[in-house]
Amino acid sequence: MNGKRERILHFAFHLFTTRGFHDTPTSLIAREAGVANGTLFNHFATKEDLINQLYLASKESLVTAMQEKVDPKEDIRSQILTIWRNSMNWALKNPEQFHFFQQYSNSPFILTETREEGRQQFAPFIRILEKGIETQVLKPVSIDLMLTIISGIISSTVEVLLRGAPGKPSGEIMEKAFLMLWDSIRK
Repeated sequence: MNGKRERILHFAFHLFTTRGFHDTPTSLIAREAGVANGTLFNHFATKEDLINQLYLASKESLVTAMQEKVDPKEDIRSQILTIWRNSMNWALKNPEQFHFFQQYSNSPFILTETREEGRQQFAPFIRILEKGIETQVLKPVSIDLMLTIISGIISSTVEVLLRGAPGKPSGEIMEKAFLMLWDSIRK
């Protein structure tokens, strides 16, 4: 972590996730990041701006991971399986970002414009789902509903894995959860 902005983002992820928005003053974020409070405001106009930038950073990190090794020549199921595995691995490697995203994705602190920008980042994944619906591989439901179902199953599975499932290898849990996901969205 070299830059001041990156340090601020790193500690803000941790503090907002563990303490919440209202119990995390900017002075604490600055102190933990080893920067002056004024430096924080040189990078982020307000605390709300900081949380919106964190939202976009976590979404960008997730989307980058989701897209790794997705081959558009593969069938829809294979593409979604790759995205599933990538999403799960990202969440397990980045539990603070995952929890931040879970806590704040429906927060009133996240501006409508920020949500729309975040949704634009999901465009490649949305195109896969749309193609799946058009080719009658996936159920003909709204993309928002499908994303909500997928997100819910990912979140639940990640929580089970982060807590630790005694006697069950994580790969087995991930694969069974994917089958449940696939059964819920395939036509």
